[in-house]
Amino acid sequence: MSRRRIGEILEQIVPLSGHDIEEILQEKRAKKCRFGEAAISLGMAQPEQVLSAWSSQLNHEIHHVDLDHIGIDMQAVSRLPREAARKFGAIPIRVGEDEIVVATSELCFEEASIGIPSILNRAVKFVLAEEEQVHRAIARYYH
Repeated sequence: MSRRRIGEILEQIVPLSGHDIEEILQEKRAKKCRFGEAAISLGMAQPEQVLSAWSSQLNHEIHHVDLDHIGIDMQAVSRLPREAARKFGAIPIRVGEDEIVVATSELCFEEASIGIPSILNRAVKFVLAEEEQVHRAIARYYH
């Protein structure tokens, strides 16, 4: 199964014309950003819609992310207690209405995927990041 592109998924959430897609792609190239970021900056999508599309994309496979590049949402961080973040080697990075996206390393994934959903008490989508990035993010956001 090939990975669905974020634009294809976003088209199902937001009515985008072929012209809109081309405009977003031009913005993406010009600003060297991601498709969703370009759609938001042009006012063609809301952050929640991009998060929903990204979450839908994550349903089918676990993605690798660069925490230094994508950044971390403090609202997401506030949902997981510091002790749990340290214990499971994981950090929430995005929060939506019904789910939270949590980054962890390959080494910690199995334990985090078992322990964290019951703590957060909502749907959790996991992404993988370099172990060192996860540890730095935990140290930074959980003082």
